[in-house]
Amino acid sequence: MYRSRSVRTAAITLRLFLVGACIPLVACENLEKRAQYLTGAEAFEWESDNRFHIKGEKDMWGQADVFDQTLSVFFRGFPPGTTLTVGLETATADDKGVATVETNIAALFGSLPTDAVATSEATLEGAFITITPPNKDAIEVPLPPKTIYGVKDTLLSAAQGPVLFTGETNAEGPIRSAIWWRYSEQVVTGAPAPTVADIDAVVIIERPGASTTKNCTDYVDDKGNPQPDVIIKLKDTTVTMYERRTGRKVATKTFAPVDECPDWLTVKKGIKEVRDSHEPWDEIQAWITTQLSA
Repeated sequence: MYRSRSVRTAAITLRLFLVGACIPLVACENLEKRAQYLTGAEAFEWESDNRFHIKGEKDMWGQADVFDQTLSVFFRGFPPGTTLTVGLETATADDKGVATVETNIAALFGSLPTDAVATSEATLEGAFITITPPNKDAIEVPLPPKTIYGVKDTLLSAAQGPVLFTGETNAEGPIRSAIWWRYSEQVVTGAPAPTVADIDAVVIIERPGASTTKNCTDYVDDKGNPQPDVIIKLKDTTVTMYERRTGRKVATKTFAPVDECPDWLTVKKGIKEVRDSHEPWDEIQAWITTQLSA
C-alpha cells in the first residue's frame, strides 16, 4: 500500500517528536532513581581534597573549594530536589541535578591554632556539608582538610566590627590576651592563647606620615670608605586595641618618633638612603600589657 509523501512525512515527524519527547523524561527519571546511591557519607569518594563523586556513579560528582573566607560547593547529576546545605546557606538541585552554595566560613577559624595565623596559610579541619535527597534523611559529609588563607585579615577586621567564631556571642568580657604584629613577627601578649578563639583583643599599629626628618652622617663601608648620609623620616606610631568579640575600641595611644640615628645599616654602597624612624617596641609592649585584665 502506498501513502502520499505528505502522509509519510507527517508520520515520520510524529515518530521523531515522540522519541524526542522521551529523552528529557528518561533523563529526569534516571536522575530521580539516583537517590538510591546516596546511602550515607561513605558513598562520597574524594578524588582529591576538593573533588568528589558518588561511589560507582561518576556522573554524580561535585567540588568544594575555599577562596579566602568563602567555601564554595556544587554538585551535578544528583536527583532533582536534593538539598545542599553549607553553613547557614541551602540550595536545591534543579531538574538537571545541579546545586551550588557559597558561604563565609570565617566563623570556623576559631578552632585553628594561634600559631597558624603567623603563616600565609593554615589547614582547616572538621568542616562538613549536608546532603538531603528527596524523602530521605540528611547526610553529613565531612570535607577533607582545607587550606585557607587570610586568618590574619579576619582578625584585623575587628577594627570594623565584631569578629565572632562558632559558638560565640558579642557579649563583652575581660581582655586577657591580645595579638599584634611587630613587622612580620606575630606577638601574643598576656594570657596564653592556644587557639584563635582564645584571642580577646586585636592590636593595630599604624604609622602616620612624617612631618620632620633627621640627617644621619658619618657612615662608612667595611673598608672605612665614607658613605652618603641617611635621611630618617621621624614618624609617630599609633597603637589601637580592639576587643575582638564586640569590635569596641578599647584604647589608643600615639608614641612619639624615636629620634635616633641607626648604628649601622645594610645598604647599597654609594646610594643615599631614606628610612623611617624605628618604632618604640618596648614602650608599645608595656602599654599593651597595661590594657589587659589580670
